[in-house]
Amino acid sequence: MKLVKEKTMESVKIGDKVVSFRGEEGTLVDFMEPHKASSSGRVYVQCKDKDYVDQWYPGVIGCEFVEE
Repeated sequence: MKLVKEKTMESVKIGDKVVSFRGEEGTLVDFMEPHKASSSGRVYVQCKDKDYVDQWYPGVIGCEFVEE
């Protein structure tokens, strides 16, 4: 599976800059693919103003996992 932007289907990779729907800017530092069909997976984002990594659903940054 790969992580893509929902609107453009453009591939998103670790190290890419991302923005949440709340306007939080950060860097994608890791992700976990869905482990079953009903799961959406997780993304891990280091936000600019935080000293820890946030764990979000991919939709928070406008992304989703798709089959390659």
